[in-house]
Amino acid sequence: MNRIKPRLEGKINKFDLEKRVRLLTILVGLQIILLCFILYKQFQISVIPDRTRQNPQVMDSTDFDKEEINLKEIEPIVREPESGQLPPEIIPIRPVRIEVLNGCGVNRLASRYADLLRKEGYDIRDSRNADHKQYPNTLILDRTQLEFQAIRLAELMGIERTQVTTLPDPKLVDIDLTIILGKDYKNLKIKP
Repeated sequence: MNRIKPRLEGKINKFDLEKRVRLLTILVGLQIILLCFILYKQFQISVIPDRTRQNPQVMDSTDFDKEEINLKEIEPIVREPESGQLPPEIIPIRPVRIEVLNGCGVNRLASRYADLLRKEGYDIRDSRNADHKQYPNTLILDRTQLEFQAIRLAELMGIERTQVTTLPDPKLVDIDLTIILGKDYKNLKIKP
């Protein structure tokens, strides 16, 4: 004989009902807590600047002294101002735009370095001779105040940070950084 009591259809034990309601209450509470946590993280990512994402437009020069920065993890991209065609949560990005100038007179040096930097992910807009051929040191000129990207490029090329200068030029509307190759180009980390 079957020792389990048959459950009467339509009748629910009061104890079982209370147990189910308590379990459902706990599950709903856990879902609310999880939802609050997810919303908090979304808010934190979209509104609060996060140093680990290395947003070059948020960082300033004093941040270099305060933190140890791993420049190898930073990609050569920058955030674009929001476009009216995209929802505000989508932030378009673009490669850092660079012009390479030959400041030492070596034949086709600017175009050879332009090819190397393209392979690194940079958008090379121009490669030509500089205003003169007597630059003793290679320089990086930050045209649009992307100090973080300028320092990253200096690290990549093996240029001293003292050779990085902020020099905005309103005439250069599509250039972020200018590299002027000097007579010390043989000492750079990357070579053509």
